[in-house]
Amino acid sequence: MINKKIGVMTLGLTLMMLASCGPNNKKGNYVPPKAEGSDNITYFCPSTDVAYMEEVVTAFKAANPDYTGEITLQAEIGEGDVKAEVQKDINAAADVVLLADDNVRSLVGSRGLLQWTPEETEYMVEHNGETMVSAMQINGKTYGIPYRGDNGYQLIYDKTLVGAEDVKSLEGLLAKAKENGYYVGYNLSEGWYVPAPFFANGVKLEFNEEGKFVTDINSEKGLQAIKAMSDLWVQYGGTTWLDTSAPDNFGPAATTRKCAQIIWNATTQIAGLIGEENVGIAQLPTLKINGVDKQLHTYAGVKGVAVVNKEGMTDSKKATAKAFALFVASTEMQEKRLVDLGQGVTDKAVVAKTELWGKNPFLNTLAAQQAAGASQIQANHANGAWWENSKIMMTNVTAQDKNSPLTDAQLQEALDACALAIAE
Repeated sequence: MINKKIGVMTLGLTLMMLASCGPNNKKGNYVPPKAEGSDNITYFCPSTDVAYMEEVVTAFKAANPDYTGEITLQAEIGEGDVKAEVQKDINAAADVVLLADDNVRSLVGSRGLLQWTPEETEYMVEHNGETMVSAMQINGKTYGIPYRGDNGYQLIYDKTLVGAEDVKSLEGLLAKAKENGYYVGYNLSEGWYVPAPFFANGVKLEFNEEGKFVTDINSEKGLQAIKAMSDLWVQYGGTTWLDTSAPDNFGPAATTRKCAQIIWNATTQIAGLIGEENVGIAQLPTLKINGVDKQLHTYAGVKGVAVVNKEGMTDSKKATAKAFALFVASTEMQEKRLVDLGQGVTDKAVVAKTELWGKNPFLNTLAAQQAAGASQIQANHANGAWWENSKIMMTNVTAQDKNSPLTDAQLQEALDACALAIAE
């Protein structure tokens, strides 16, 4: 899996200005509490964040002068590996963890994460929006605070070969590529990319209120979506359209030259092959489904910070851990993350500061896709069985004999098998 932002004022100053008012839990007026006491706190973070998190700890202590405890890194654990590490021994894990959204459901199932209050959740939504906060929720209850939201895919292309008009539709892009002897990279059969046309056509892949994964992928909507992809594959697949997600074969040195790729943030690699000035980035193209142009959707991965629900954890330590977690995901620290690490964030005020995004238009376009409703949180729309079974389903399309294309009945059979395998 690929594991894979109003004005800014320091949180410390904000807290000092509002502290005299005392707690205020009215909607829209919640203020993160200041930390006090001497409870020691530990945390997990990935190796890429170690130096950054040390500076966050320093800033937290400066903003909370009455806190005298220590906050230390317990281990370098990738966000996607937190689930396994915490489940080994919840009480031996760090107090605060940086984790990927697809780790949340399993940890909640094993009672591994502390739940946040409705007032705290309202604060998170106010700053990050409902979509991003939903990535940290199970059945409407919140178990973490989002801070990073740059895991998704869009279209990256060579501006010397195709133009902005060419990349608006998948059909137009493939036709242009074929006309000029180029090819397009789009991994049709990997679970991360599979749902793009299905979501575009309104197919449901989600957890219901009971926590069961439900789908109507084998409905008429699903058949229309898979048929649209199958028809294009018959026309272009294997030559003009290659089932790949690798950011390679761009540039004049390539034996078979690629003009575009649907991919996660690979601008640096592609710029190294064709020059930064020649890199074009666009929202996902449209696909004609049942005669209607519909924009393809991206899965979106979100990362957040959570407090581990340890046995015997005192109220004061929980309060300190929560205060630190809120600080890690605060507007100020998310802006610092964007500037220092170049990572896309979730705080709406920081997202709006496009002047801080430097030479990374990928983040702008990802935000635009989300605003257009063409982005689906992966943790809320995929279960463990999805990844392999969606691949099996779409391999039927990529492996078909073009001289004897798959019939609607055969496509329906593939959809039915996938639906049966992933439903809970």
